Amino acid sequence: MTMHPLIRLARQRGLLSTSAVPGDAESSLRAAGLSDSEIGELKQELERASVPPPIPGLRLIELIGLGAHSQVWRATQETVDRAVAVKIIPAQRPRDVERFLRESRAAGAIGSPYVVTCHDAGQSGATLYLVMELMTGGDAEALADAAGGRLPERRALEIIRDAARGLSALASAGLTHRDIKPANILIADDHAKLADLGLARDTENLLTRTAQSSMVAGTPAFMSPEQVRGEQLDVRSDLFSLGATFYRLATGRLPFGDGTVIETLRRLEQGACRIPMMPPPISRTPRA
Repeated sequence: MTMHPLIRLARQRGLLSTSAVPGDAESSLRAAGLSDSEIGELKQELERASVPPPIPGLRLIELIGLGAHSQVWRATQETVDRAVAVKIIPAQRPRDVERFLRESRAAGAIGSPYVVTCHDAGQSGATLYLVMELMTGGDAEALADAAGGRLPERRALEIIRDAARGLSALASAGLTHRDIKPANILIADDHAKLADLGLARDTENLLTRTAQSSMVAGTPAFMSPEQVRGEQLDVRSDLFSLGATFYRLATGRLPFGDGTVIETLRRLEQGACRIPMMPPPISRTPRA
């Protein structure tokens, strides 16, 4: 069953946990704890995103992803008649421009079959865009949802194997991803690739807190304890997040609770959140 765009956007924005909520889109979001104003903002975001910006040489066809400050469109790169994915962000905020440049540099530095390929990057008016290979199978989060919340063990293992190979390529280039989660593992045919390198940093200069914000960068439900504490990171933090991702795909549950990300962030800011080192034991999953 296709996920309603409003639900999908709430998930991508970190306002809704992986727990399924019955009812139509708006009532589901209310049942999950979102206010009418938050739902209204999501609806406005969908409306604004429905009209693609003009980018020379690219024909944007369908909106396939919507994040906090970015859109991803299925498109045609007209000069070579190639189906691609185009990530766009507004160029009006310095931190967005910095993240875009970081992602385009990181993507261009990795030549791995397990990391999404970047074909081109540029700016058109007030829009920054990144042209990437089109992954036709969606992301691992959506794949698990379509399978009833959890993947067959073999399929989950295959996806995590490919993601680990992608992490190896990043580590070899001296990069730490910092946002490993099911939604950032894209699927095509019989393989998976890491995507969204906007938070990737050189391991030697990596701090999770920026000068612009006191908010921890990343997705709390999949963060390592050292990332939550704002410490310097290396590949071990990404491996922890990959383990949390594996738990989610294999069990249909988050390893450290099903509260919404926004609730987790509030607890983090208040200093009341303590991530347990051991998630609940896995049941209904073969010991191997």
